[in-house]
Amino acid sequence: MGSKRKKRQERDKCTMLVLKEQLSPTPRMGCKSNHGRALARQAYEVVELFLISMREHGYPELRPLLCIGGVDMRSQLEVVKKCVHIVVATLGRLKDMLAK
Repeated sequence: MGSKRKKRQERDKCTMLVLKEQLSPTPRMGCKSNHGRALARQAYEVVELFLISMREHGYPELRPLLCIGGVDMRSQLEVVKKCVHIVVATLGRLKDMLAK
């Protein structure tokens, strides 16, 4: 039973990824959600709150990107071209974006 619990915990957590040179020439950080669009959207909203607070305290502006299915990929790619620092994505859309 312990191994099933461990597998479930592994599956249910958000995974932090360092994206190197696929989306940007400098390493960036991203969050991949195994729970689909709803959790990815919630995680993105939390990231935005942190970034607003950081800006208010004098830190440099960091640009986030939400990559989820159901949203036009062209608009997401346009944001990537402007350089993003943090990507929150569902697994399927992240794979699609990295393939482009």
